[in-house]
Amino acid sequence: MPMQRKPDPRVSAYRAEGLPSMAVETDRRIPLIVLAVIAAIMAIVLVFTRCSAPTPQPQSSLPDVGEPAIVEASSSAAVVAEVEEPENPAAKATLAEYTWEELSQISEKIAAAATEADALYVAQQYRLVDANGKLDANATKPLDLSDGTAAAVRIIGFNHDNVSDGSGKAGITFMFADAVGTMAYSAEGDTSGGWPSSNISYYLGVEFWDMLPEDLTTRIKEVTKSTNTASADSISETGDIMWLPSYVEVAGAPDAAAAGASSTLQQEGSQYKLFSDSGVVASSNNSVLVMHDGGSASAWWLRSADVENEGSYCYVNAAGKPSNAAPANQEYLLVPAFCL
Repeated sequence: MPMQRKPDPRVSAYRAEGLPSMAVETDRRIPLIVLAVIAAIMAIVLVFTRCSAPTPQPQSSLPDVGEPAIVEASSSAAVVAEVEEPENPAAKATLAEYTWEELSQISEKIAAAATEADALYVAQQYRLVDANGKLDANATKPLDLSDGTAAAVRIIGFNHDNVSDGSGKAGITFMFADAVGTMAYSAEGDTSGGWPSSNISYYLGVEFWDMLPEDLTTRIKEVTKSTNTASADSISETGDIMWLPSYVEVAGAPDAAAAGASSTLQQEGSQYKLFSDSGVVASSNNSVLVMHDGGSASAWWLRSADVENEGSYCYVNAAGKPSNAAPANQEYLLVPAFCL
């Protein structure tokens, strides 16, 4: 039960009966001329006080700028200005300097952002994007595989992929900056079932997974990926911890060469930020898509089966053009992606 509020004793005292009046009575014997002089003096004082008072300033219509703001640029990227240094975890100078634990914490902060602009602001606080809010393809984090291979990954998107448990978006999506192996989708050239039924899907999710450092694998999140099953408008959703990007996740809108499969391909996701920031389109070569096998540039597989050509999958050629397809029994590079 709430406590009763006690009355102010000063208020109670003035309400008590029998107190003398606080009013001041005017002495009627004061000459009228004296009263007139007093009134004139009081009027002069009042006018002087009003004239000397500061002029009130109009209320500003500008927003509060106590918090740094993200200003929307004319392009799809946002310009981030005057960001504050975060404390937990502390901001580092480069992506390479963060631990996987710190990147996981940052990813959670990005995933919790209410809007795309807020997510980009968090990324800028941690220097994961440049001053214009764009990803740098040259910003990488090294990691060592269990077989002694030195590899590196780079960020390709923020809040892009849905976590399989329904908890929302994965804050950061990474992709290897170069190939981690070479493999065929099927020795027999079979594409039935598409990506979920392929040898590459199994290899990346089981065998290659075991080659990754434990401080990374304990923080990777399973996300839901949509992929065609080698039939027009037949889409399968799978939970993946390691996957290859699809045609549209790399190239964006299909070009004229893929017009017949466009409606199917566009159900496999949307273009990642790194590739849109880098100007990747299906019809042109782009250096950000050039991958290597040792010292030589070579073609690499995408997740999308070619629904117009039975027995084929889409790939990116050695020059970095994503609008291509090849038989499933061809061995091409593997460049997987994952989420924190």
